[in-house]
Amino acid sequence: MDDREKIRLNFWYGVLKTTIDKILIGAIVGLVIFFGYQLLEKYKSNLIRARFLLECRLDALKDLRNKYSKLTTNYYFMTYASDSDRSAMINEYVSNLKNFHASANGSCLLFSEKFEERIQYHFWLHQAVAEDQVKVNQDHLDFGHFIFDDFDELTREALWEQTLGQAQPKKSIYQFVKIENVGDFFRTNYDNWSKQQKSLERK
Repeated sequence: MDDREKIRLNFWYGVLKTTIDKILIGAIVGLVIFFGYQLLEKYKSNLIRARFLLECRLDALKDLRNKYSKLTTNYYFMTYASDSDRSAMINEYVSNLKNFHASANGSCLLFSEKFEERIQYHFWLHQAVAEDQVKVNQDHLDFGHFIFDDFDELTREALWEQTLGQAQPKKSIYQFVKIENVGDFFRTNYDNWSKQQKSLERK
């Protein structure tokens, strides 16, 4: 092989090597762009999903709080109501309770089982009063303040911990005792809560 052939072969070898290098570089860049695009699309999809879930949770919590505020008003009115006024108040109470229960059932999949359980406790408390299984009076006013504050804490906790991923310090130190009968559930927890408050006052 003469020198001219060697030069020509080296030339074409260099051209071929350069071409192959460019193809490889192009393929690598293309793969990087492709996978980068896929990751970006996945991130955007997750972001859209998270935003949609956040909006659903915010709407659900707002609806629950609005409906619960009506139950709280009913509860306070019942503590002052005479026997003759109770029947008319109970009708409105039961209606508001059904609306709250429907909202709670519609939003239970958006939150944790713990949230759902505590919502159920609040439903039982008001159900006991709305169905006149417990005749509340002014002695039950402070307990009414407590269950309203507990519900407020529950919804704020759901917003911060389950929606924004941030823990929020818990204020309530009372733990409800679960009893299936709503009348007994109210009376037992009212008695336990009252004893706890008296114990705290003595400290």
